[in-house]
Amino acid sequence: MGSIYVLTLLVIIGLILILITLPCRRWSAVNSFNSWLYNKLAWNFVIRLIFEESLETSFSVILMFKYGGFHREAFGSSIDYVLSMVYAASILSIPFWMVWFYIKWFAEWQDEEFDERYGSALDGLKKGSKISLFYPVFFVIRRVSFAFIMTFMHKYQIF
Repeated sequence: MGSIYVLTLLVIIGLILILITLPCRRWSAVNSFNSWLYNKLAWNFVIRLIFEESLETSFSVILMFKYGGFHREAFGSSIDYVLSMVYAASILSIPFWMVWFYIKWFAEWQDEEFDERYGSALDGLKKGSKISLFYPVFFVIRRVSFAFIMTFMHKYQIF
């Protein structure tokens, strides 16, 4: 779990840097840095990383919110709490992002270059129909819901 945590942290920092440097792309140094980061991070690896680790990260984030807290005297726990909020926002937004991104580029699904770069969430699915996007979105929602139920509702037999 520790290596996934560090790797995800680095990826999130890189994606945040892409967003921060986006308005300043008119300067060549910033533009080359932004393009380099985008080429390194905006591909199947990042999609698969967030997609596959959603359960583990969900448990970590939910446990941090349940048992952790924002403590001013402990710098490390404050960072963990803030990162938990960032992780929670990214995990909760990934289904919406997936729907927006893949619907926007629906015409490109059949393209081999698009499939190599962004198609990992659609592997093994029929790419001729937009309904195929339901499976990966449902996959992430189901895993996050399972983590939430196991953390907060474990005392209730019905769940």
